[in-house]
Amino acid sequence: DDYIYIAGRFMAGNLHELLASGVIPIDRALELTSQIIRSVGFVHAQGLVHSSLSPRNVYIDEAHNCYINDLELSMIVQAARTTRDLKQFLDEPFYTSVEQLQLQPIDFRSEVYSIGAIVYHMLTGVAPFSDGDSDLESVLRRKISNQLVQPRRLNPELPVALEKLVLRTLRANPDERFPDVAAFEKALKPLLQAQQAGGSSLINRIRDLLARVRA
Repeated sequence: DDYIYIAGRFMAGNLHELLASGVIPIDRALELTSQIIRSVGFVHAQGLVHSSLSPRNVYIDEAHNCYINDLELSMIVQAARTTRDLKQFLDEPFYTSVEQLQLQPIDFRSEVYSIGAIVYHMLTGVAPFSDGDSDLESVLRRKISNQLVQPRRLNPELPVALEKLVLRTLRANPDERFPDVAAFEKALKPLLQAQQAGGSSLINRIRDLLARVRA
């Protein structure tokens, strides 16, 4: 008749909602990170840069799979020509790279930064550089001067190698990060395997994650 509808895959929630319950266990966080990296890698393979990655647009279904959303928003974000324009679309600048906040050209290394910021939040329970005013300019100053609380101060259970990996992704200078998400995934893989080898069964992990998403 005269009805228009959109059919889409059902999602149990997004990562922002999951993070409301606090720190995500290391093995689960790394599994989610691996899926986020692969999803973003697919976007990059199409010659695109997402440019607006945050926990709000990482969705999770009932089978523990991650999906990246809001690609249409990323086009609007990339079109921003002034800091004022950018503010309209970035409600949380903590996940945005330094070069993007400075309205400079961005590439795949900017996405490495955003994924690293999401990982930091999952492992520590707080967004990086969120200790202070959330105004875009204030956050940018903290990012440039590297006023970052070390992950192991917030979560002493983190392995040193994992902390180093996260800190590398959050360097202000893009040249000091991983060059692309493939290199990021390669560095992550042994840490993920180590956690899986010492963790609980996959079924128990999925059940616990779904219980937290539904809570």
